[in-house]
Amino acid sequence: MFDSGLKLTVISENFDVSDSTIRSLRQRYVKYGTLEKRRGSGRPRKTTDREDRMICRDVINDRVTSTTKIIHNHKQLKVSERTVRRRI
Repeated sequence: MFDSGLKLTVISENFDVSDSTIRSLRQRYVKYGTLEKRRGSGRPRKTTDREDRMICRDVINDRVTSTTKIIHNHKQLKVSERTVRRRI
């Protein structure tokens, strides 16, 4: 739509979004050649979604379990107790 020569206001009305949204999408398209969301700049997660579900399942099954027990039950988890607490 950007290449068709339509004005930003017309495009924003067609999609029912603000002009600034269309403007930022156009800038992203011009700069990176795509509209896909870029990966965040933060530190990568230590656990996968599957490991997070596994930790939560352990807590649901045994509500009085400790974080050290969870880590010892799952030898593949190479994380700290604090990380386990964050996932709960």
